[in-house]
Amino acid sequence: SPSRRRSTTQSHFRWTKAGGLVEIASASWRSETQLSVDGSVVLGSLVPDGDGDSVAFRWTEATGAVELTPGTTSLATAMSDDGNVIVATSWEDAQNDGAFPEATFIWDLDHGTRTLDEVLEDRGVDASGWEFGHARALSDDGKVLLGRARCGGVPALYRIVLSD
Repeated sequence: SPSRRRSTTQSHFRWTKAGGLVEIASASWRSETQLSVDGSVVLGSLVPDGDGDSVAFRWTEATGAVELTPGTTSLATAMSDDGNVIVATSWEDAQNDGAFPEATFIWDLDHGTRTLDEVLEDRGVDASGWEFGHARALSDDGKVLLGRARCGGVPALYRIVLSD
């Protein structure tokens, strides 16, 4: 019997009635694909330039797949219902052994990509002593972020209001 060759290339696809199945980006092995409520925004993690790393991306028909953290390995975590606020987390191999991510990123239409620390600083919040780790959920309107952290080395959960 003929042997079957299994492809190691993975992709994110989008299907529409008008256009059928269309590849929109390469897919990282760490990737999940998420859609905005109306299906116009796709969130995931891609493999830039085939180098094996993972970078969070946001795709729309108008922009194509746009890397959210160029040069920084990251994973797409969550997005608002309309896809206009996105959370991504940096990826370091030390996380395999339980380390916290080095950065959480917030992307929005008005500001582009900023670290969570930058967002808090811009809002006048003193986050001294906090290590914001795994962002876990974003509210439907993109205004509230939930995740795990450490404060003074003590494990904690956080709820952060990103915007009014």
